[in-house]
Amino acid sequence: MGANEDTAEGSDAKEAPSGEPPPSSKLVVWRTLRTALGVTFQNPGKLLLLGAISQAAMIAMFVLFGWPLLLNVTKPVVLIQGGQVTVDMMTTLDISLPGSLPHLLSQFLALISFAFAYSAISIAVHSAMERGTSIDLRASLHGGLKAVIPSSLSLAILYLLYLLLTLVVFAVSYGLSVDISDKSLVEQITGALRAFSGLVLVFAGIVTVAAIPAISIEGIGAFAGLGRSMGLTNGNRLRIIGIAAVCYIAYFILLAIFQMASLWLMRQAATADASLGHALYWVLFPLFVVLATTFFLVLGTVIYRNLVQGSTSVVEVAD
Repeated sequence: MGANEDTAEGSDAKEAPSGEPPPSSKLVVWRTLRTALGVTFQNPGKLLLLGAISQAAMIAMFVLFGWPLLLNVTKPVVLIQGGQVTVDMMTTLDISLPGSLPHLLSQFLALISFAFAYSAISIAVHSAMERGTSIDLRASLHGGLKAVIPSSLSLAILYLLYLLLTLVVFAVSYGLSVDISDKSLVEQITGALRAFSGLVLVFAGIVTVAAIPAISIEGIGAFAGLGRSMGLTNGNRLRIIGIAAVCYIAYFILLAIFQMASLWLMRQAATADASLGHALYWVLFPLFVVLATTFFLVLGTVIYRNLVQGSTSVVEVAD
């Protein structure tokens, strides 16, 4: 009887705080998504402010070099002819070519700002869920600043993997084009190699999804964070792929709805002033990007917490 009571007390001690899923060795896709949505809607203002930091690179590039800000920027072109208003989307390639100073700066700033935002949101979400309190914006920013260097290094490692795969694809494609006269065969081989490289990058993203939350919350280094994430995701990677698939399907559906709504608003605005249509797009589109980015970063932190709760390993979480 006493042993049963002790067991019950021990199980009660391990129960998650109210509103959180109980510890489990396996992720539950819908419960994870529901928790992430709940956390986001409970703290919208502060989380969106932290999420906006991830777009600091775009803002900095606008201030430094004007626009187009990044490679393959899509912008609206409003045409008014004979009282008819049409809005076309065009892609511009200008100053941000690979290897140019603006391009290199944009990549560097994007990496730093994303690492800072992800670290700050990880600390904010973890503290709010762990202690059942509202988000402490100052503590989140301070924690994100402390973790920005190892978090950026972990992202840089993944970015180097991307560059390496890109270089391999280019080298193989160039070599085949010299040695093989059949262009269609070269394109097929190159396409297969690009698909394989894409799968490698997707796998790398899945196994390292918990790296930055681990780095910022547990106070560990970049390589330790990557290793920690690989260990935590082991056995749950297919579920994480399922979560990512659901999110990206929803993202593209919402993006299509947003584009139709924003184009309608731009046509209405351009009737009065064509430049107003341009300005409206550059207000609405960054807002949509910030909303989506914020949710994905919150989701990454929720995945990390659920994996830690279901892990048999004991970790000391830094304050």
